[in-house]
Amino acid sequence: MEKYNRLTQVATLVVLGLMGLSCSRMEVMDPEEKKETPEKTTQYTLTVEADKGASTKALADMGTYLQSTWTAGDKVDVYSAGDQLLGQLTASTGGTSSTTLTGDLTIAPPEGANLTLKYRSASYLIQNGTLEYIADNCDCALATVTVETVTGKQITTTPASFETQQAVVKFTLQDDGGNAFAATQLLLNTGGTTYTVNLDPASSTVYVALPAFSNQTVILTATTGTSHYDLSKADVTFECGKFYTRTAKLKKQPVSSITLDGGTVKFIYSGVSASEAF
Repeated sequence: MEKYNRLTQVATLVVLGLMGLSCSRMEVMDPEEKKETPEKTTQYTLTVEADKGASTKALADMGTYLQSTWTAGDKVDVYSAGDQLLGQLTASTGGTSSTTLTGDLTIAPPEGANLTLKYRSASYLIQNGTLEYIADNCDCALATVTVETVTGKQITTTPASFETQQAVVKFTLQDDGGNAFAATQLLLNTGGTTYTVNLDPASSTVYVALPAFSNQTVILTATTGTSHYDLSKADVTFECGKFYTRTAKLKKQPVSSITLDGGTVKFIYSGVSASEAF
């Protein structure tokens, strides 16, 4: 009888063990346990007090200098020291040279880290000769700030003082007799690069944004109707962040021949470019 009881106990333990294994398997296969927890994207809010000490957005000709202001909604990209894009900031107010930039970053830089703030990409090759076009298309400004605090999800930095990355030149076009003429196109060549300014309507006043260069030869070529004017000047220097006003006296070139190219009349000019200071 005792032997029977022992056999019964053993059988009971085996059954319970199998039931335990069955339950374990059921728990592993439970679909509720297979649900993955979605990853959470952490965003950090960066606030920067920004100022434009030099000509950048919203340019206004004040005669001897350019006045610049922010526009509410202006976008500024934020880069780490390793040139990694961390996020984008937005100007909260406009109409003045100062504003508050606020935006979200996906990565929190450590305190003491330097960040580069970039407003617009530089683009100078084709322009239309107006300040409005320069402000909307050719303007580029950079600032470097240092992270001061990272508190929770809030990041603050040192103030940002933006420096424009181009010079702006206001050309007044005249012939070699000192008479103003309205050009339909102005080409400016320096260092092997040609900047094309298409003027519509034609004008004798032309605003051009240029990257800085030093001691370069500048060749101006202006066209108005069938007339062609040239000017060459050596040792020209334009610095970033500066506004220049220049009277350019160009020499009218005689037409040496006229050709027809696919229905288009082409004028071939001869003569030597004028060489005068501007």
